[in-house]
Amino acid sequence: MPRRVQDIVPGDRRSIRNISLKNESQNEPEKTRRKHHDTPETPKESAQEIPIRRILVTPPTHNVHKKKSRGGEWLIIAFIVIGCVVIVGWIASEYFSRATFTIVPKSYSIPVNGTYIAKGTPNNSLSYELVILTDSASSTVSSVDGPTESTKAQGTVTIYNANTRIQNLVAGSRLASPDGGIYRLKSSTTVPAAQSTATPGNITVKVIADVVGSDYNLIKTTSATEFTFIGFKGTARYDTVYARLATDIKGGFIGSKKIIKPTDLDSVNALLATQLTTKLLAQASTSIPDGYIMYDTVKTVTFSAPTISGNDSTQAIVTVQGTLTGIFFEKKKLIEQLAGTDEIISFDRFSYTTPGLESLDISIANPKDFSPQKKTSLILRIKGNIELVGTIPVKEIQEKLSGISITETQRILEPYSPVIKTGSGELNPPWSKVPKDIERILVIIKKQ
Repeated sequence: MPRRVQDIVPGDRRSIRNISLKNESQNEPEKTRRKHHDTPETPKESAQEIPIRRILVTPPTHNVHKKKSRGGEWLIIAFIVIGCVVIVGWIASEYFSRATFTIVPKSYSIPVNGTYIAKGTPNNSLSYELVILTDSASSTVSSVDGPTESTKAQGTVTIYNANTRIQNLVAGSRLASPDGGIYRLKSSTTVPAAQSTATPGNITVKVIADVVGSDYNLIKTTSATEFTFIGFKGTARYDTVYARLATDIKGGFIGSKKIIKPTDLDSVNALLATQLTTKLLAQASTSIPDGYIMYDTVKTVTFSAPTISGNDSTQAIVTVQGTLTGIFFEKKKLIEQLAGTDEIISFDRFSYTTPGLESLDISIANPKDFSPQKKTSLILRIKGNIELVGTIPVKEIQEKLSGISITETQRILEPYSPVIKTGSGELNPPWSKVPKDIERILVIIKKQ
């Protein structure tokens, strides 16, 4: 602002503007000015000379602008800081956020204590299936040589007839094994006619090796050993009437029989039976199809009489063959029998797990009357506890939660209520949304 000068009016009312300015006196010659200075002034002249003072009524304008300028700068800085915080927060929520959801699945605890019947044929209730495995085990035991003996191998075969008419066979009819060994029927027999092209008639009969010796001993394996009838060679019946090994053909021997102490034989026989049972159960566990379950206590195991062999005069090799008939059940039908259908239906379209099902105490209540070969009814005594626990589709839920706000999670999880009992979610940072990257969405399944 322009500075203002106040006019000061003297006592005689003369205006200051009538007084010569100082700069005018400065234009006078030096002498004249000195003269005025040295000459004493009269009172009148002295009264006429009034000094002039210039008074500032307003502060300098440049200080005001400086203060205003500083206030504006601080306001701009504040806006910049706030903007940076907002940007950093957005980046953090978009690229570094995390979401954690804790879900408690729906479950039912079911105590089990009762008897249940399983049929040998497929039906709508509980039924059982069979797995039959055969293996052998051997061990060495002290022995002495006995008297010399020579015996023929014996066993059973199943004869099949694919013709539409019955087939009569007389005792002594010869059968040839794949390796050329000759065996004979021990008695006459009649083989039934075929029921269809897919179901030939069959009958199981005893056979004996044509000559003595251990070379005619045959062990039944999982692959079928087929025999042909030598008498039908060159006829159509050579291919339509045939036999397969039903049991081992054994007992063929030439030489000194080994003599083992009865106590030693019993001991090694028990040891081999235990080894065979463990071995066969391990094999059976790998043979059970998906969706089925087998219990070690629900089985039958049979063992052959021990065979003794070896050329050492002081030791003998004892061999025992074992056949395990494992019994397995369809899990779904077994659970329906143990738990009922209401709990299972409550899971709707979702699956469930059954903790405790494998550890149930199960035994055969009718061991004397039960015959797996005849597929008679099996009565089971079952005790224990099982659970039905809903299976949470974690990946599916992660994909549906991706990118939503925390307030929308209830709507997303509602369709999963058949398997979810309770659930909670947490976001970090709290103001962010659920990340779009499912790798940053953690779903924790917490047992009730």
